Amino acid sequence: MIHHPMSYQGVHLDQLLDPHREAAAYQFLQTSTAQLLALATELDVKVLVHGGYGSDSGRLIDEYESLQVARDVVFERLDNLVRQASGHVVIENGVTASFMYGDPQLDERIIQHHYPLVCDLSHVFIALHGDMELTMLALKRLAPLIQHYHLVDSMGTRHDSLPLGQGLIDWQRVLPVLNPHATMIYEVPDETDATCANMLSSYHYLRALELRSIEGGQAND
Repeated sequence: MIHHPMSYQGVHLDQLLDPHREAAAYQFLQTSTAQLLALATELDVKVLVHGGYGSDSGRLIDEYESLQVARDVVFERLDNLVRQASGHVVIENGVTASFMYGDPQLDERIIQHHYPLVCDLSHVFIALHGDMELTMLALKRLAPLIQHYHLVDSMGTRHDSLPLGQGLIDWQRVLPVLNPHATMIYEVPDETDATCANMLSSYHYLRALELRSIEGGQAND
């Protein structure tokens, strides 16, 4: 999987970028996506593209006459992207209302378009302001479309990218509702690129939860 660049000259590469208002970033988004899709087709892999992003998305939404219009733009562009990609793209959720998971109306629209999804767990949790019940509903609702997970913990208020077990996501509840056919990574950064200690600790944390769940099930048999 190839992760699309996240920004251009300090601007997040959001689907809401306007070809006139943010001309340079918009052109880079379109050109780089086309180039990466050509490479992905040649290598038979997939390109991960964000459907929405972070703090910039709120500002970009305000450039449109309404949230509904902004969402229409996002879906039109994602529809074109999916057609262009011919099976070589997956779409990741953001933390703002233009393209997030957990808004029932938006989730239903995503389902109707049958998008190939990537689910960043922390993005779901943050977009829903740390509401675990709503997070569970979103995970269950969208699970059939999710092809890949980013497992990241969070306190639910900002993009904090915490190792699993250090935030407020209830991973014991999350585990049973994940799509078992999807791949996953522990997208948890370290202080330096020389180590992957936080990823390893997250892996062991999740494996320990799985083991306890299995042992608990056996004890109840």
